[in-house]
Amino acid sequence: RPLLAAAGTGRWVATDAVAALARTWSGRYPSSSQHGAAVWDDVVSSRALLFSVLERRLNEALDAVDFDDEDERAAIRQGSLGAAKRCIAESHERAARALRMQGDFEPAKGHLLASMALRKADPKCFGPVSVQFQAGLLQHTVAKARASRNSGELLQIWQQGVKLHDMYASNPPEERCELAELQAEVVQLMLDGGDADEGERLLTEVIERLRSLLDSPLASPAALAPARLKLVDLCSASLKRGHETRGVDLARVAVAEVVRAMAGGSLAARDRLLTVLALLRGRAETWEETGAQLLTPPAWMMLKLVDLC
Repeated sequence: RPLLAAAGTGRWVATDAVAALARTWSGRYPSSSQHGAAVWDDVVSSRALLFSVLERRLNEALDAVDFDDEDERAAIRQGSLGAAKRCIAESHERAARALRMQGDFEPAKGHLLASMALRKADPKCFGPVSVQFQAGLLQHTVAKARASRNSGELLQIWQQGVKLHDMYASNPPEERCELAELQAEVVQLMLDGGDADEGERLLTEVIERLRSLLDSPLASPAALAPARLKLVDLCSASLKRGHETRGVDLARVAVAEVVRAMAGGSLAARDRLLTVLALLRGRAETWEETGAQLLTPPAWMMLKLVDLC
């Protein structure tokens, strides 16, 4: 398809070819849980290669035309290539998030740096920095702090997460959940040796934040399964410490979140079910409610548990 078309009276416009390709790319990504670094690298690098070919072809077409106003040439170039450039940056950021979820932090960092380079090279093309990008940078800060467990450094990361959470308060719950998950990890590092007293102080706050996000009617069930399991971890940590959480029945919360994650298709949640059900052992008043909840996930998810009973 041509990239440039005459608009009459000596004017030229960019066709919709590049923008249409960018729209197609935006709806097609590998699985964040099933596909590793090699697949994501292949997808992103092939898109970047095709973009470089399109950019060269468009520049050749523009150079072959005499423009009375050079600003018109620049506007066509920016308008035609901007959507694809933003899509490639988004592809890098999605790849970074998927690989972070899989614990593959070095390739994730490479994708973040690539996105950052695109943004710096053409800042006018991009809008505000995405939550995923900010969460990626914060994740690498957390990874560095994991070794030292310095209480001052961990508290600083927590405060940075609070600022980002407030900055992106209007974003979808699944995006803000990634920030809350990082804050939860910081709290767990504090509890495990960074600063237990400070960790217990923040434990209630991060539990309530995650519960609020996960209870949102706008939340996507499948996308929020990792955040639900992170909340289960926090509830378990709080119960082990005998930590009071403002009258919230944490055992019930843990069971409900595992069941909701299973309803979204999470096999990791299915593997946690028996452990959280043990939290309600001896609490007969909860069994009817829990039995009703267990009817919500797909029946096939229970097949593996039959052999264990």
